[in-house]
Amino acid sequence: MSLVDAYAAAVTGGTLTATVTGGKVNVVPAYSTVSGDNYAATTAFDSATATSRNYVLVTQPTADTAGSSTVTITYNGTVVGTKTINWGGDVASIVVDPANSATVIGNGVSSTTSGTSYALNVVYVYKDAAGNVLSGLTPTLVDATGSMIGASLSTSSETTITVPQSSSLGYGASTINHPGGTATANFGAGSYRIQVLNGAGTAVKSQVVNVTVASTTTHTFSASFDKASYAPGDIATLTIEAKDSGGRLMPTGKTLPGLVISTGSGLVVTGTACDSASTFKAGIKKCTFAVGNTAGSYSWSVALTSGSSQDPVIGSVKVVDGAVSNAEVLKSIVALIASINKQIAALQKLILKR
Repeated sequence: MSLVDAYAAAVTGGTLTATVTGGKVNVVPAYSTVSGDNYAATTAFDSATATSRNYVLVTQPTADTAGSSTVTITYNGTVVGTKTINWGGDVASIVVDPANSATVIGNGVSSTTSGTSYALNVVYVYKDAAGNVLSGLTPTLVDATGSMIGASLSTSSETTITVPQSSSLGYGASTINHPGGTATANFGAGSYRIQVLNGAGTAVKSQVVNVTVASTTTHTFSASFDKASYAPGDIATLTIEAKDSGGRLMPTGKTLPGLVISTGSGLVVTGTACDSASTFKAGIKKCTFAVGNTAGSYSWSVALTSGSSQDPVIGSVKVVDGAVSNAEVLKSIVALIASINKQIAALQKLILKR
């Protein structure tokens, strides 16, 4: 904390006091703390002479037990601030997030692979028994089977992330280092778990995560739009799917080298552009286009010019104008006249019978 007066000048001298409802505190008047110094907290009340910058060390009331403490700070007897600290307990669970973790792993990729597209391919969250999200632990990869035997979890890439479309914080992410190799056993189905150790040294493991290990070289690919025709203003989605020589979907994080997408003027890229730096997620890449206002038929093609020897995939889509054409109006008039003629004929027959 830094105390300042009405003129934004630092307040020094006087008595700075901290009290805590649970645990212990230690008021440290220092411009900066030094790594390795022992600032052990010993009581629930402590005071010191204020300097231009001050710290309050707060310890957990009971080690590895969830709870909270409220710290009250006073200066010369006047309360200048409060802070409530929530404490996490010992780790009780760890869960791999399937929606944000890779289901297809690249053979031989690791945290040191050139570029960062394969990084952070396993996302997880660990919690205490009260459901508090924890941080600061280092998970490891265990119980690997099949194509994942020999894989490990990089600790150098461990980071904290926010899961997309979620308000939950505290998720961790790491990169799986795959041992590689050209043997058949190094490809295809595999599984793993990740674990952390609790305070007693007991392993806490995640669920079993099933994955596929695939080559990072694209062999074949397909491309298709989600509809054959669109109305002006629609969003058209182009899906590109790619596989390795064994028919396995491309690894998550694999780029699309030499990607060339050609479309007519009726389709304009919207959102993030799809290019050679784009990446697959389990062999799939979706690209979106805004549909223009001009009706007509528009051809398209997709090629991976440096990623596959396959010929480009080609096709066409239609943009259908919602307005009624002259031909449709004439067709409706003809149908109406025919219906009236039938009604007249039926009426004449009725009159003749009478």
